Amino acid sequence: MSEDSYLGAHLEEALAEDGRVAEQGLHVQVAGDRVVVSGTVSDPERKRAVAEVLRDRVGGRTLVDLTDVAGSGPPPEELV
Repeated sequence: MSEDSYLGAHLEEALAEDGRVAEQGLHVQVAGDRVVVSGTVSDPERKRAVAEVLRDRVGGRTLVDLTDVAGSGPPPEELV
């Protein structure tokens, strides 16, 4: 397992275990100086917490947060 893969797995575990986030199914990919997190969280507060938890752990790497908030997509089109 590469150092980047190990760090990604460690960060995923930290997100799952941190009480502010506690979300399963978030994916963290580390590539050199970039950390990309993706997946779906239950509310905007958890989305903010994801960024906080990762910033505490990624050092000087750039954090790219691609997480979505469940139910926050565009409204469904009305049926006519």
